[in-house]
Amino acid sequence: MSESNDAEASLSKASVRLKVTGIEVTAGHGVYPEERQLGNRFQVDVELDGDFERALASDELADTVDVDSIVETVRRISRQRTVHLIESLADAIVHALLEAFPQIAEALVRVRKLTLHRLEHVEEASVEVRRSRA
Repeated sequence: MSESNDAEASLSKASVRLKVTGIEVTAGHGVYPEERQLGNRFQVDVELDGDFERALASDELADTVDVDSIVETVRRISRQRTVHLIESLADAIVHALLEAFPQIAEALVRVRKLTLHRLEHVEEASVEVRRSRA
C-alpha cells in the first residue's frame, strides 16, 4: 500500500454539514387576514447532514446535494402551500428535503418571519425544525 493510501485508510469518515442561509421568500403565510392578503417576508436557513463521501472524493456536482436544488425546494414548498404557522412551513420544508435527497441523514430548517404586521419594534419571529431519517 502506498503512503497516500495508508493515510487515507487511517482517516475516519468525514462529518459534513451543508448550509444554505438567507433564502428569501415572500408568501401569504400567517394566521391573520392581513398577513395572508399582504404577504410576509421570510428568510430560510437549511442545514443538511449526510453522506458526502462520494462528493469529497470526486469533486463532482452529481455526487452532492446541489445548492440550486435546495433553494428551489424551499421556494416551491413555500409557494405550493399556505400555512398559518412558521412551524408548519419549516416542517414541510424538512420533509421535502429529506424526500428529495436520499443522501441526507438529518435536516434542520430555520424559518425567520421578518414581517410582523401586528407587532411594533420586533425584529423577527423564528423557529427551527430538525428531523432525522428513522
